[in-house]
Amino acid sequence: MLMKLSKHSLIPLGIFVLTFLLYSHTLQYEFVRWDDDLLVTDNPIIRGLTPWTIWKAFTSYDPELYIPLTFLSYQINYALGGTGVLWYHLTNVLLHAGNAVIVYFLTLRFVGVRLVAEEGPGLGPGPGQGNNRENPMVFLIPFLCALLFAFHPINTEAAVWISARKDVLSTFFFLLSLLAYSKTQTRTQTRTRKWYVFSFLAFLLALLSKVTVTVLPVILLLVIWRDEGRLSIQRIKEVIPFFVLSILFGLIAIFGKAGLGGVLRPWEVFVMASRSTVFYLQKFLWPVDLSVLYPYYGEIQFFTVDFFVPFLILLLIFSFFTLHYLVSRMRFAGVTVLRRCSGWPRLHTSMVESRSYLFCFLCFLIVLAPSFLHYRKGLDGLDVYVAVDRYAYLASVFVVLLVGLLVSRIYARRKTCALCVFLICVIAVIFAKLSYRQAQVWSSSFTLFSHVLSLTPNSHAAHDNLGTEYYLLGDLRKAEEHYVSALSTRRLPSTLSNLASVYRRQGKLEESLALYEEAITLRRNEKQAWFGLGLLFAQAGDPQKAQIAYEEAIAIDPNFAKAYLNLGALALQSGDDTEAIEWYEKAITINPFYASARYNLSAIYVRQGRVAEAIDQLERVVEIEPEFSEAREALNMLRNSKSQPSTGLMSRNAKSK
Repeated sequence: MLMKLSKHSLIPLGIFVLTFLLYSHTLQYEFVRWDDDLLVTDNPIIRGLTPWTIWKAFTSYDPELYIPLTFLSYQINYALGGTGVLWYHLTNVLLHAGNAVIVYFLTLRFVGVRLVAEEGPGLGPGPGQGNNRENPMVFLIPFLCALLFAFHPINTEAAVWISARKDVLSTFFFLLSLLAYSKTQTRTQTRTRKWYVFSFLAFLLALLSKVTVTVLPVILLLVIWRDEGRLSIQRIKEVIPFFVLSILFGLIAIFGKAGLGGVLRPWEVFVMASRSTVFYLQKFLWPVDLSVLYPYYGEIQFFTVDFFVPFLILLLIFSFFTLHYLVSRMRFAGVTVLRRCSGWPRLHTSMVESRSYLFCFLCFLIVLAPSFLHYRKGLDGLDVYVAVDRYAYLASVFVVLLVGLLVSRIYARRKTCALCVFLICVIAVIFAKLSYRQAQVWSSSFTLFSHVLSLTPNSHAAHDNLGTEYYLLGDLRKAEEHYVSALSTRRLPSTLSNLASVYRRQGKLEESLALYEEAITLRRNEKQAWFGLGLLFAQAGDPQKAQIAYEEAIAIDPNFAKAYLNLGALALQSGDDTEAIEWYEKAITINPFYASARYNLSAIYVRQGRVAEAIDQLERVVEIEPEFSEAREALNMLRNSKSQPSTGLMSRNAKSK
């Protein structure tokens, strides 16, 4: 028995190892400038495990989602390896592999049990079916389904993109909660209570990872209906605590979304939801031309091919599964003296099967539902996107379960099962190859946005982001080209500010000023335009106007630490050390890990003869940024000349650019 148990335990281990090997080449991929800077590299909240960072993790948004547990996972990564990519990618890959293992057990629960029940009379669905468990198909089909999930190219974005941590982490706890709750269906009262508590706690952790998993209570009701064929008052009461959690976190989510992005009108949500759902199904069946962006530039009108045809397809699929269930129910109701009928177990299994098809499809739709409200992106809400790959990550689990049910159906009828298994194996290999290639798209920001342009040449977001990459590399000519291309599609204030920065660095101050002013005209609260305007005036030798611009940026965002830093630099240049210290201290209060502010503050302390305080600040700078060579050199000079401090020890003003 022990040997048999060990043999079966090797299956989830094999799934985990194969998944890890597939994505192991991504462990050294770069951070991409697509939220990775916002959530990780430039985010003070994830800088280690300290009381301040943990407090901020549980009291901040990202900026629109409440994801404290995701922040905590980043903090652990930072504590292990700083801003090196290894631990961040490794965590994502391990979570994805773990999710694939849970998919295996879920498929074993919802599909494998059916295969056992089909083996003979008197073996209704549930655990403990004895020797029938030796049927290799009971484990083979869940194994193949888990590989389909793990290897599917549409899940590559969630597995490889560091900023998608919230998706793989929330899915991990969502699936654990679902699996644990499903075990409460057939356990003793004591064990049922333990699994129920575990399920509830896992759901709480899922919500702390990403609030969009609030739909789990509805899924749990469907699990009860799928297993029992009805929803009793007692079983509904069991799910109420889950609903209370969902409502609580839903309210938290509303506060985070306030004032961000655009919201479609109800009829637009309905129309776009149909197109999006069919789009995901299409990509699941034919996963080619995957992209981080799927922009839609046409009019949202129901009676067009783009929207009416997907609606009909979705209606047909839903009608098929519903009719299949209703017909099975009618057959079940037409049998008399069912419990004495020799066909009872098989007929009961047929009913569970018919509910299972509808269960999987409904779960697929329900899990996708939170994404139906977010087709409009950008601060003005004018950008419309059909889909986002990572939104299908959790939903794909139920498509995989549906595939498992269909294969088990074929096996139960003893028709072409070997061929079906062979085809799934071939598909899994093909998917693995496609996923490997798709993962390479995420190796850098350049490859990511170049890939988008290869599929959508007029994507203003891709041009804008590529322009920023070239700007940071100092290739202003290519940066200008991409910013101009982006503006030819959409004249966004953020892109105008970016192009203005290029002209400012090129010394074209008049052209730069005109673009900054246009950006502010289009959106008065464009803080980057005000900040850039401050840099422009400072460069032009007008510190008074520069200060006004920086203060406007701060009025828009009181936590804009860069603006405080530059105000401190202006005060320092004017010789007002007291005011400069105030600005730098405000910047440090906002971001305790702001090395540039601490470095500048230490320069003032040296000038004032406050050597011990200067050393304290420089030690923090070196701790925060070990590669900050100027700070390290200044620290060594101060330590070696404590008795005779000199203002010449500081040779650089680390002002934001």
